[in-house]
Amino acid sequence: MTEGGEELQDAAEADGEDGSVKVDLSQDESGKRNAILPPGIDSGDIVLFDRRCLSMSWQGALVCVASKMSSNTQWDHVGVVVKHPETGELLFLEADFGGVKLRSLHERVTRSRSKQIAV
Repeated sequence: MTEGGEELQDAAEADGEDGSVKVDLSQDESGKRNAILPPGIDSGDIVLFDRRCLSMSWQGALVCVASKMSSNTQWDHVGVVVKHPETGELLFLEADFGGVKLRSLHERVTRSRSKQIAV
C-alpha cells in the first residue's frame, strides 16, 4: 500500500503471505455481486486477480493456467490503481486481449468473476 500502508494492513487485516489485503466479494439477496474495497487504496497500488481459468474462453483459459503454473502463484492477472487528476476518482489500468483499458476501479472489481482479488 501507499503512505501509511502498515496501518492499512493492520486495519484491513492483511491475509496474504505477501501482505496483500483481500477485497470483500459478496452477493446481495438478488445475486448481484458487491465488492467492498479496503480503505486507503491510492494511486500506484497493485490489484491482483485469482480468476477462474476454466470459466474463460479456451484462449483465455490457456493463458490463465499457463501464467499460474509458470509463476507458481494463484494470481493470474494484475493492474494498477490510477487516481484521476481532476476528479480524484480511483481508476484501474490493465491490459487484456482487447488492449490497454482504463476504467472505474470499483466497477472493474465488482464485475469480476474472480475467486479472489487482493490489493
